Amino acid sequence: MNLSQCQQQLNTILAKSSGGTTNISQLTNAAWGTSRTECISLFGGLQKVNTYVQTVDRNNLVLPSASTTTTSTVVTDTIVQETNTALTFVKNIGILFLLLFVGFLLYKTIRYFVIFLYDVRNADRIIYLRVLQTRGDSKVDREANKELAKDMKEKISRMSQVYNNLYKLGEASFYESILSFLVKKPKVTLTISYENSKIEFIVGVYPEFRAIVEGAISAQFSDSSIELCDKPKFFSKKYSDISVLEPEKDVVYTIKNYKYMPDDPLNNLVDSVAKVNGEDTFHILMILKPVDEKHNKRVKKFADALFKKQDAKLKPTPWRQYFLMPWKIFTFFIQGPSKQLLGKDKDEPVGAVRMIKAEEDAYQSMGEEAANHAFETGLVLLTSSDEKSRVTDNLQNVTSAYSVYSEQYLNEIKESNVKKDIFGRFFKPMRRFAVRFKLLHFFSTAHVFSVNALSSLFHLPDGMYNRSQAIRWMEYKALAAPGNAPVMNPADDTGYVMSGVVAETYLGGKMDAILRTLKDPAIGTRIQKDEVLVPIEQYKEADLADKEVVEKEEKKFIKTYTEKELYGYKVNRGGVLLGVNIYRNEYTPIYMKREDRMRHHYMIGKSGTGKSVLLQTMARQDIWNGDGCCVIDPHGDLVEDILEYIPKERSKDVIFFDAGNEDRPMGLNLYDIDNVDQADRTVNDATEIFLKMFGSEIFGPRIQEYFKYGSLTLLEDMEDKPTLLDVPRLFTDETYRDFKTKKVKNAVVKNFWEKTYAAMGDREKQEIIPYFTSKFVSFNTNRLIRNIIGQTETAIKFREAMDSQKIILVSLSKGKIGEINAQLLGMIIVSQIYNGAMGRANTAKEDRKDFFLYVDEFQNFVSGTFADILSEARKYRLGLIMAHQYIAQLESGDKSAGGKADVKAAVFGNAGTIQSFKIGAPDAEFLEKEYAPVLGAQDIIGIANYKTYCKLNIDNSTSRVFSLNAIYTQDYRNKKIGGILKEYSAKKYGRKRQFVDAEISARLGLTMDEEALVPDGSSSTVQENTTVQENTTT
Repeated sequence: MNLSQCQQQLNTILAKSSGGTTNISQLTNAAWGTSRTECISLFGGLQKVNTYVQTVDRNNLVLPSASTTTTSTVVTDTIVQETNTALTFVKNIGILFLLLFVGFLLYKTIRYFVIFLYDVRNADRIIYLRVLQTRGDSKVDREANKELAKDMKEKISRMSQVYNNLYKLGEASFYESILSFLVKKPKVTLTISYENSKIEFIVGVYPEFRAIVEGAISAQFSDSSIELCDKPKFFSKKYSDISVLEPEKDVVYTIKNYKYMPDDPLNNLVDSVAKVNGEDTFHILMILKPVDEKHNKRVKKFADALFKKQDAKLKPTPWRQYFLMPWKIFTFFIQGPSKQLLGKDKDEPVGAVRMIKAEEDAYQSMGEEAANHAFETGLVLLTSSDEKSRVTDNLQNVTSAYSVYSEQYLNEIKESNVKKDIFGRFFKPMRRFAVRFKLLHFFSTAHVFSVNALSSLFHLPDGMYNRSQAIRWMEYKALAAPGNAPVMNPADDTGYVMSGVVAETYLGGKMDAILRTLKDPAIGTRIQKDEVLVPIEQYKEADLADKEVVEKEEKKFIKTYTEKELYGYKVNRGGVLLGVNIYRNEYTPIYMKREDRMRHHYMIGKSGTGKSVLLQTMARQDIWNGDGCCVIDPHGDLVEDILEYIPKERSKDVIFFDAGNEDRPMGLNLYDIDNVDQADRTVNDATEIFLKMFGSEIFGPRIQEYFKYGSLTLLEDMEDKPTLLDVPRLFTDETYRDFKTKKVKNAVVKNFWEKTYAAMGDREKQEIIPYFTSKFVSFNTNRLIRNIIGQTETAIKFREAMDSQKIILVSLSKGKIGEINAQLLGMIIVSQIYNGAMGRANTAKEDRKDFFLYVDEFQNFVSGTFADILSEARKYRLGLIMAHQYIAQLESGDKSAGGKADVKAAVFGNAGTIQSFKIGAPDAEFLEKEYAPVLGAQDIIGIANYKTYCKLNIDNSTSRVFSLNAIYTQDYRNKKIGGILKEYSAKKYGRKRQFVDAEISARLGLTMDEEALVPDGSSSTVQENTTVQENTTT
């Protein structure tokens, strides 16, 4: 039987019943009898038969007889069509849900990989900022801290405000908002870095967020130093390991934070890290990304439920979800079993809630933290060591320190033993990959920490509460440059560029690398040519025609050159570059204007702290600018170095005075004056010199009287120029004395000889004259000094040298000539330069050329002349730059002898610019008054080498104190030129020793074999000078 026959039989029964029969079983039995089961099956079930019967009744069909089939077929088609429509609708709904599910899964997968790829691709763009705090040891700091923060918790809370600002990184601009939504761009890394036994706090951000991060930190920690630093080296040793700390419970549970702790929790971490061997490295790395407010709502709901003990509990995710949501399988293998919040029946009645205090505090803290911003956080420990056994110990020791954040009713921070012990081989390379590219939760479960929880885990240390010796504190206070720091006119650029190193750890202090990313009109470029020797074998025979071949170690090379563009600071005629002010990663070049230099420059600092480097840097700029200068060096190394930087066009301006040159000594006659009017000032200067060398007790008033009258007597004779060696002869050679006194016209001097000296008894003369002449023994017996000060003609005409802008380099090496002789020569030169400057009084102001006098270790040459220079030389365009080690070296002049002012008072009263490098406590207490109220004595003492505090004279006004980093450069160095210039100076300005010996011997009444001498100034000497001059020009 087929379906059509079954329908016909059913229609016949329906027609007979006239719609009155509704019992479907009776109808089917009456219609089909024994074939009932077969027909129901053909219809597709009893339900379909019932539907067919209802359709016939609804349409009020007049059923035909069994022989009529047309109407039956129409009804059947209608029913089948409606059935198919229903099936299609259900099918479409299912397909739609399936597509939505697959689309959602695809969206999640694609977004995950987009975020993953963005993080990987941009990982190397992250820059790192080292944040250093002041230790706060000084009295000023302690008082300030008491006012700013009353207790530990208030200080830690400042860091919470920093995190609140970091939370808004994604809102910096509309563009950043889009990236924040698409790829979760805002990311911050926090690192507690332990290397070389020192702990540092480092923040890593994308460059575009740097200003925001620096501003956020500076707003809360105004005295902090924020420095660019190199990327932390996590695995720098032979053996290394990594440990990822994960939350023990669901992330809705917070950790115990500082508000509920009696002590600073950071101490636990710092102390445990500090126990790591100093040869090892250890890093605590935290990777942060903001989470939206959905987390806060979830935490709040859950905290309320826990507090009421009503409608929340934690339970493992049912396995059926892995079937309904397949991505959970992927999550399971990456993050481990997650946990889910499930609700109970809401109709469950709530009675009185009772709980212990600890539980109540825990749930209360969760509720409080629900109102704060939160960050998704990855927490990683990394260590490396050359000893394999120490690696595991390091990780275990520091991991245990995180127990301070655990609470019975809150979350814990711990490492998953399953992942470590069972799947360690798989997870370790994955986690190294995650650390390399700063991935948040790559094969690990991330924490979600509120700002207070983060502050508990990572905040800047405070010297009052964090006393670990391992913490690296700010060595000194970095102070901003003055707002009116001089800016040079580009039209005055000389074309020279200094591109050496600056006293800064970032990028090794290389100015070329640092300045490439900065924009400043003072930054320029130069091309550096480096010589490269290439083995000749690398060239073909045909290519050697125009090549320069050199031999080295019996091998032949082709000399070639490579060119490289270097960035540096420009040399400007309008002033000299003193250094760079680095304040919160802002690099400000500090120039000192030409006019301000005439107010003089004083610097103080211990040996080896950078004074000579600064002097050399300034002197080089003067030379490159075409100015005249004199550098007095009591050691000789400073001027030797400067020689190698003399440009070709200034080689003939160099006068190198080498006191240790025995073969060709240069004359330096203290008594070489132009007219008798200069005699009084010269004698007073000479008296000051001897007082400095011997003191007022040895060179007392009576000795001074002999010395002054003797000197004035000699200076009366302008036809026969005297020297310092002639003074004792005046008292020991009667014939010589009579010859000189006859030429005296000064009545006072003449009266001394005719009455005072003539009335002296022989016994008195026998006692005092030997005592007097003994003060000249060291000069008479030392041939080096005798041949210098015994020449009647001074080799260097200082007034002429100043006006013609010569470069005078004075080497007074104590090791060669002795300390007292170096003092004598240095003070004579200072006196001669001062006299030369004062001689400009008859020159128009506009014609007075600038001349700069550099005196290193000037305590060796301190006399009243310095006080005179500081107070009077400015108007004659003489600028003094002086450096020494400590203030006690500035002895005051003997007022009873010459009435000179106290040099110390003159320095601090008249020096327009004051700089201090690292100094001792007594000097720091003195300078504290100069730098108040910004700096305390401890700050001044603690400054690092090659860094300085400076009060700069700007437009005749002293600036507030600021910090300065010294620069050192070897640009334009020519090692070959130094020896040539020394030889040139010696032959042009020096005289052969034989002639000097003969001249001095003749003046002293001695005899020599003059026939053995070649006349001075002969053709041989002229030829030598000509040859050296040609070499210098070449």
